[in-house]
Amino acid sequence: MKITAIVPAAGAGKRLQAGSVYNRPKQFWPLGSNLIIEKILLELEHSPFIKEIILVCSRPYKSFCRNKVVKKNNLKKVAKIIIGGRKRADSVYHGLKNVSRSTTHVLVHDGVRPFLTQELITRLVHSLDKADGIIVARSIVPTLKKVKGNIIIHTVDRDTICEAETPQLFKKDILKKAFTWYKTKRKEFTPLEKAPQKKGRRVDSLTEFTDEASLVEAIGGRIKVLKHDGINLKVTTPADYKIAKRIVEGTMVRVGMGYDIHRLVAGRDLIIGGIKIPFDKGCLGHSDGDPLLHAITDALLGAASLGDIGEYFPDTDPKYKNIPSSFIVSKAMRLISKCNLSLLHIDATIIVQKPKLQKYKDRIRKKVAHILGLTPSQVNIKAKTKEELESEGSGFSISAYAVVTLIGQ
Repeated sequence: MKITAIVPAAGAGKRLQAGSVYNRPKQFWPLGSNLIIEKILLELEHSPFIKEIILVCSRPYKSFCRNKVVKKNNLKKVAKIIIGGRKRADSVYHGLKNVSRSTTHVLVHDGVRPFLTQELITRLVHSLDKADGIIVARSIVPTLKKVKGNIIIHTVDRDTICEAETPQLFKKDILKKAFTWYKTKRKEFTPLEKAPQKKGRRVDSLTEFTDEASLVEAIGGRIKVLKHDGINLKVTTPADYKIAKRIVEGTMVRVGMGYDIHRLVAGRDLIIGGIKIPFDKGCLGHSDGDPLLHAITDALLGAASLGDIGEYFPDTDPKYKNIPSSFIVSKAMRLISKCNLSLLHIDATIIVQKPKLQKYKDRIRKKVAHILGLTPSQVNIKAKTKEELESEGSGFSISAYAVVTLIGQ
């Protein structure tokens, strides 16, 4: 299967452009660190299933697309930049005429749906099977009413209805046949099979077909539906653009670094990451002296710009005497939650000469994950010695470093 992607991006976007600070069509508006059209093309560029891309734009923006989009992002798969037509279907038709001869399938994706993913492309390709085409769509959630004027006629069975989206994938020959039928309307042209026509239906203008699937349907093509519930917003109105910006730009990723060191003394349990390690010494501290959980706590507070561990658990307060450090780190988790942040990943390093921690690392990792409500795959624990250098290497102390990643809205 050799797939060419056609991206129709020739629309003027007048509804969104009116009164905007961006004096250009919406597909060329910024979204995060890229333009809307860039996000789409980059995703197609990185797909192993897409062999070439045909970008369709309006004449005034051909140079912009070539220099500010394709060359800027080094998009090797963009084979041609084609001038579009008056309607979206005209643009797709112009693109279709320029696909490579060796192309077997054509994928069409709107130039204003910036949340295309590799997963969606992969699922679409693997689900095509023997059908003439396949589209992504989502189930209808709201209750639908058929109305006349302002009076409800009846409630529509939403189980038989879905909302069509792009990408849409077709056998190239089938799609070309559908466009030929539409363009020529020759009586001698034979559709794939006799397509059922409702009384009074006419198929003599492009406005009859709002997507490629409806055109293939009209010649009797068999189109499958791949239902999904991911984000695949089409940026059409100002409200759509605001939502898209909030999705892309409203996600915060914060990184925090924490460090702690404790003296090793006799008569104390050695607690690391909530696990009691057999040893003849333990960490001297006001709490249980767990250096790993203390480092993680400081990293959490730092990533959320909430100060440090001493501000919340001063070693002068008797109520915190010998408390488990799991209590301390859990308090930090509650604080970051109030900031609408959540913990995504922890990478930590424990530095101690003795005892050797190699056989305890997995237990520590699982315990830390349990305390913080993570999966073990979200926690990484490393153990190092100081090669008998400095206080850790001489057996006088144990230290820990932690880096955490938080994400939030």
